[in-house]
Amino acid sequence: MNKSELLHAISTTLVKAKAERLAALTANKEVSVSDLLELTFYNQPDIAFRAAWILECVVRKYPERFESLIPEFLDRYIEQNNQSCQRHFTKIITCITDPKWSAMQHLVPHYNVEPIIEKTFEWLIDEKAPVALQVNCMDVLFNLRNRSSWIGEELRSQILFLLHDGSPAVQSRGKAILKKLK
Repeated sequence: MNKSELLHAISTTLVKAKAERLAALTANKEVSVSDLLELTFYNQPDIAFRAAWILECVVRKYPERFESLIPEFLDRYIEQNNQSCQRHFTKIITCITDPKWSAMQHLVPHYNVEPIIEKTFEWLIDEKAPVALQVNCMDVLFNLRNRSSWIGEELRSQILFLLHDGSPAVQSRGKAILKKLK
């Protein structure tokens, strides 16, 4: 499936089964993971969102297909302005920085993640950020806390601030991460 066919396939509403089917096409290289990443920056927000959702499915189910794209993904992470895509981007970063994903761990330690950390903090404290994005940002920053000494303390401060008026999801995730930070 070339890029224009992929674009056509995601130009209409997706359901989970279709997103997973399209992700599965990356396993046998019928769909280019690089094309998916490029489409996450498409000028139509709905199409970009669908591409990001499929890309997250690829990372979860076919991580070996995403591995070679990690450096490009990390470089482009800070460019993502679509909050719906940011939600999926933060889920992807959470996956690739999670110690359980050892297949991808060897690529991340040597990468300069400071811009990613700064951008993730920006998204976390954005008053207009959706709750799902905020809780994902907490997970990303928790996973990256050992990269710089200041991250854990700043994350703690931001979570404590967000707990004052936070939604039930922010309360739950925030308290869980605060417990882990002790």
